[in-house]
Amino acid sequence: MSSGVLTTDRLTLRPFVAEDAKDFHRNIMADAEVMRLLLGVKSFVETQAFLKSRGRVPQEGQPGLWAITLKDDPADEVVGYVGFLAQELEGQPVEEISYRLASRLWGQGMANEAASAARDWFFEHTELGAFVGFILPENKVSPRWPRGSGCGT
Repeated sequence: MSSGVLTTDRLTLRPFVAEDAKDFHRNIMADAEVMRLLLGVKSFVETQAFLKSRGRVPQEGQPGLWAITLKDDPADEVVGYVGFLAQELEGQPVEEISYRLASRLWGQGMANEAASAARDWFFEHTELGAFVGFILPENKVSPRWPRGSGCGT
């Protein structure tokens, strides 16, 4: 890992910067298809609040969120996010893996690619030992990644 940036064959995962809010809002938080199981689309103000409150920068020993961009995109447009959100489960603090990808990129394995890179980083750079993933029963696609990634179900 260099400067908090991860790369895969097709993706760059990097820390969010303030200028990413517009792309993130357009491609994720304002996309009804992406947000249909997540309490609906969000306003730009809500998008900014999400990034401010949840956008921890991943660093050694401390998980956080990465912006997802296409490796070959000179505009560096944010098309999603992947990483870990601090949550509570049965009264205990846990890290939840979370990912969202622009709907135009679904079905190409990019979410799996990003989540796998984040998983590998988690086990190489933290001592937490485990993370959780919450998947709504209505979400028929996301359960494929944990089952095929070695994470269990």
